[in-house]
Amino acid sequence: MASTGMSSSAIEEQRRAANMRGLQRHDKSIREIVGTASHVVLYEFSDKEQQWDKRNVEGSLFVTKSVFDAYKVVILNRSSKENLDVAVTPNFQMQIREPYLIFRETASSILGIWFHDDDERTQVSNLLTNIVADLAKKDPPSAPSTPAAAPPPVDAGAAASALISSMTLDPNSTSSKSTPTGSGPTTPSRKSQQQPHQQQQQTLDKKSLQLALLSLVQDDRFLDLIHAQYVKVAHAREQKQKQGGKGP
Repeated sequence: MASTGMSSSAIEEQRRAANMRGLQRHDKSIREIVGTASHVVLYEFSDKEQQWDKRNVEGSLFVTKSVFDAYKVVILNRSSKENLDVAVTPNFQMQIREPYLIFRETASSILGIWFHDDDERTQVSNLLTNIVADLAKKDPPSAPSTPAAAPPPVDAGAAASALISSMTLDPNSTSSKSTPTGSGPTTPSRKSQQQPHQQQQQTLDKKSLQLALLSLVQDDRFLDLIHAQYVKVAHAREQKQKQGGKGP
């Protein structure tokens, strides 16, 4: 006796055709369903409340491929006309954090998809992982373009300090050190005063010094500073010579 019932494959084909019609009403460019999940619910993570909030989106999930060979995740919403539509690109990032499949919709929006069937969550995750890997081979993930390195900004204060500190008579000389003026905390020790100059001398290379000089040579305040330091050093040398010391 001939069976009047439909085979499971025929039923599945009818269901697939119905799903395709629904998807193409949403996006006419969709040409293939490559993965499905029977029932999912969409959640969004709230940074303010530090918890998952349910969005008004639930229904069947589809991983689709378009006539342009572009992939996307679509949830055909049974609760409203708001469907979820997320492009899958080489930059698509996701992770499973039970009971959710988590991914970013935008830079500031973290979404989680809850799956009624845990096995379907695993299957969709594996499928998306393979798609992203294949896309990355064809079109590597984009990275922020890095412009050519520009010369470091010239720090006039560091340049002046480097020049001035190099004009001291010797490491133990105190005559060429500036003395803090005005009231304030106890004056730091000589070692702590020298430390910033030592650091600047270590980091200020020849090229940086050249750039600093070019920018400072027309600055009258800088010239006054250099001249005052020169007079101070010359005076200190004169005093040492009078005391019988040898000049540098």
